[in-house]
Amino acid sequence: VQKNLSTNGFLDLISSRLPHEQVAVIDQGLVTGQAMIDALVKGQWSTSGALVKPNGGNVSNFNARVIHKRVVSAATAEHHVTTPTHTMLGFIRISSDEKSRAAVQHARDYCSGVLREINLGDLITVALVRAGAPVVAIGITGVCERANSVDQLVSAKQELITQDENAIRLQRALRADDGFYSTFVLRKLSQKVTMFAIKNNWTPNQITLTSLIVALVVAGFFATGWWPLMILGAIGVQVSIVIDCADGEVARYTGVSSQRGAWLDASTDRIKEYALYAGLAFGASHHGMNLWPLAMSVMVLQTVRHMSDYNFNAVQVIR
Repeated sequence: VQKNLSTNGFLDLISSRLPHEQVAVIDQGLVTGQAMIDALVKGQWSTSGALVKPNGGNVSNFNARVIHKRVVSAATAEHHVTTPTHTMLGFIRISSDEKSRAAVQHARDYCSGVLREINLGDLITVALVRAGAPVVAIGITGVCERANSVDQLVSAKQELITQDENAIRLQRALRADDGFYSTFVLRKLSQKVTMFAIKNNWTPNQITLTSLIVALVVAGFFATGWWPLMILGAIGVQVSIVIDCADGEVARYTGVSSQRGAWLDASTDRIKEYALYAGLAFGASHHGMNLWPLAMSVMVLQTVRHMSDYNFNAVQVIR
């Protein structure tokens, strides 16, 4: 952005881009590594998001309140937050949806009546929240500070020099909210698959399809009803799950996540589940057992469970 661009001119520039693409606004005081920057600006965004960190009880001019991983209140020098939980670090990504575009216009209208300088990133965050646009609270990894003085800037940059960027990328790639078995078994194995895939330039979608192929082969093993192949298939199920964990890790590591990739991952997961249940039921028929009613019941149960999970998440966002 040109240095001589006015506040209104800057907001006009954002408004002109939003109908065509998403926009990120980065405060000049933000100090972080390349791994964190890549995680923030790469990929396709479905919603707006603000970079925040827990404030530890410290009150500042950059306060925010976060509930269910959403920013529900934000501050500027003119706007205040009651019971703040986090500090904004000077990064806001703006989705191109209608509410976000309206919020930027509200911010421009507000600036027209304010004489003194105001931080535009914080103002846009406030405008998004008050316009009812969902704003995801983006957590930090590694060095991530908002410097307000030369001393803070120098200190943060000195700390940044010693940071291992690859370790930060891998840490962000791993999901922190998985279950016990996934965290301590599956994710330990998937890390190796992830690093192998990255070295060989595999895309997340290629990994997703590989997991699907393995699962379909395993379903074929189950369908034979032959115990050696069924035991091999049981091991193959775990292999497919490990590979499936790696697609999301590679997407987060490289910063190339997309809505299409998320849709492909979710769709193939359902196909794998149904194919495995059907394979088990077909294999049982070779031994005179009719497990089709049970298999169909489990398929219905899984469908209801996934729909409930999605609806619960949607309710949290609405609240």
